[in-house]
Amino acid sequence: MKKSMSVFLVSLLVITVLTFMLINIQRTEYVLPPKISLALFGTEPEEFFTTYRELYDYCEDFRKHAQIDEKGNLVLRLTKAQEKALLKSEDSNIEETKKIDGISISADYSSIVICGTKEQISNIIWNEFDILTVADMANRQLLSGKEPSNISILFKVVEKSTGRVVYSANWPQEAIELAVKNWQFSE
Repeated sequence: MKKSMSVFLVSLLVITVLTFMLINIQRTEYVLPPKISLALFGTEPEEFFTTYRELYDYCEDFRKHAQIDEKGNLVLRLTKAQEKALLKSEDSNIEETKKIDGISISADYSSIVICGTKEQISNIIWNEFDILTVADMANRQLLSGKEPSNISILFKVVEKSTGRVVYSANWPQEAIELAVKNWQFSE
């Protein structure tokens, strides 16, 4: 009786461990065009495999389940733990950025609007806004299920007194340039 109970408990333990491992091994595939790869990881797909990232200290190395497809896209297969590590790895603090007076970020992370006077906007751009917020927004779109080729962020700067857009860029199709002096304010 004791022997059969021991065999049963060991079998139950093995099944539990295997089930836990299978749950953690489930991966979601992401196909990242070169522009998105460059934005999210700072490298083109070819360079991705030779670059170690600090986030690998907190999760399995992304490179183990990655490849470049025939179109030159970076193909990643990530676990939930890797997805969480990717979000935590961003240097921007998007929740704090949302609280800045004059900044509005859409719920789906597809747009950011900075609104104010020229002086207020200059202060936000130079002292409070982190351009890494854009990469963080792209990561959040990706991990919420948006197709990588459809990821985009509309970055707008609006002059508060007139409601006029003084700068607009649709990233990644257009680079975001934070040169306030080049924007056309009416003041």
